[in-house]
Amino acid sequence: MMGGANSRAAVRDLYKRVVRLGNTWEARNPAQTPKEREYILEEARTLFHEHMHETDPREVQRLVHALPNWSPPQSASAPHQLMSAAARG
Repeated sequence: MMGGANSRAAVRDLYKRVVRLGNTWEARNPAQTPKEREYILEEARTLFHEHMHETDPREVQRLVHALPNWSPPQSASAPHQLMSAAARG
């Protein structure tokens, strides 16, 4: 189980990775890249904001571990799949 400081660091690191992904995302259709990048960043902001007051260590751990092994599939729906994976945990 993660302690408070470790949880905060893990959440911060995960958020940084998702933002980095959003900023460097390349869509299959290059014309869609800006739209998909904005979608990823907006969804990340929304999801992290929704859970910012979570204090249950098990739930924090579940949320943090929802995405680390995710790799972008080669499809136009990848941003949606990214956020779905976060929601599923």
